[in-house]
Amino acid sequence: MKRKLFDKALDFEINVIGYKNEGESIVFFLKADGKAVYAGLVDCYEDGEENVALTLLKNEKMDSFNFVCWTHPHADHTIGMDRIISEFCDNKTLFWIPPFISKDVEACPSAAQSAYKEIFEALESKKRNKMRIREASDAKILERFECCGNISIHPYIFEIRSFAPDTTLLGELKVQERFNMGNVYSIGLVINIGHFYVVLAGDVENRTIKCIPDFNFNIKERIDYIKIPHHASQGSSYLIDRFNELGIASPALATTTVLRLHNLPD
Repeated sequence: MKRKLFDKALDFEINVIGYKNEGESIVFFLKADGKAVYAGLVDCYEDGEENVALTLLKNEKMDSFNFVCWTHPHADHTIGMDRIISEFCDNKTLFWIPPFISKDVEACPSAAQSAYKEIFEALESKKRNKMRIREASDAKILERFECCGNISIHPYIFEIRSFAPDTTLLGELKVQERFNMGNVYSIGLVINIGHFYVVLAGDVENRTIKCIPDFNFNIKERIDYIKIPHHASQGSSYLIDRFNELGIASPALATTTVLRLHNLPD
């Protein structure tokens, strides 16, 4: 298991980025004694020349992301992702995407098609060292390592798990040939560092939330922070109810992003 070392301080910083009318991107850093040693990105958006995620990365004097998760290929989570793949991913980058149907790519918005083109090129044998591309689904560990320091005898475990999309629901859609690139594909994440829990729920909707087995969440007592799914729409409102049913305390802090075309957040 790989390790991150620190002396006196280990910090986890999360930046949730929303834009005026639409767009969502999340950047997080693991910092050892004030210096970023690990950078993660969940989704991407840029408005013209403004890409706040890249500004944050450069401010921390990092050249690439260690972890990237593209939750689903809707434009408000995707614009600028092709640039991320081509310029800010390297052979140390672990890149996670939802299970996709190749025929659906043609139905994606142009920004998603550009991102998929970069992914397909990276998958070619001559570019396999570009980054490591994996498909995420429910109950899968996406990242895990130890953080060791002088302030504690025992290391802190840093782990990222996916709780969505639901493979059973996706399997039913495949059998029925009801292919689409909607929110049913959206990846949901739980980040655990020590005894702290962060939930990044992408655009996971109620139809998926109702299918998720209890063990997929695997949160001990409480959530410290949640990025509310799908811009706080009624179609994604059941997630907190599930946590309450499992006896998991509601989050101390919750945020969402804007999608003005659909008058969200609701």
